[in-house]
Amino acid sequence: PNITSSKNECIGIARAALDKVVTMLQSNGQLNGALYSFSLLLYWQMAEFDRLTNQTKYKQTLKQIFALAKMTSPEFLTTTNYGYAAAQAYMIYQDSDFLDFAVVSWTSARRYTISKEEAASGVTDVKKFDLSLLCQGATLAGGTYWVSPDIYIYSVY
Repeated sequence: PNITSSKNECIGIARAALDKVVTMLQSNGQLNGALYSFSLLLYWQMAEFDRLTNQTKYKQTLKQIFALAKMTSPEFLTTTNYGYAAAQAYMIYQDSDFLDFAVVSWTSARRYTISKEEAASGVTDVKKFDLSLLCQGATLAGGTYWVSPDIYIYSVY
């Protein structure tokens, strides 16, 4: 299909949609009834809108809601999307507050990521059980646990 709307019309539609959903954020910076990570996708979309339109319309709002989200989950351990959204916001706005949020998120997640040394030894300090040295012939290095008591490993992408 052909897109017949002008660039300005598309920007206006996107802005109206983002503005509407921002009004739906609760006092903790989250969307009511939605999964915690859905709000983070919104944060990223707000920053991406600003990047694509070469403006800072959502920068202050993002700073406020990242701070609120940090109060909800101080180390941003609920989902890795915080680190991604914060890193994207930093790249777009070049504001060190967003870099700080990203560092907190990635530093927290790093504790649950298996290092080369841990994969080789089969032992990790975070988990209270031994690791297999290989999984289907592949190293576990880089695998990340979601939370401390979790026995499952998630890949990092």
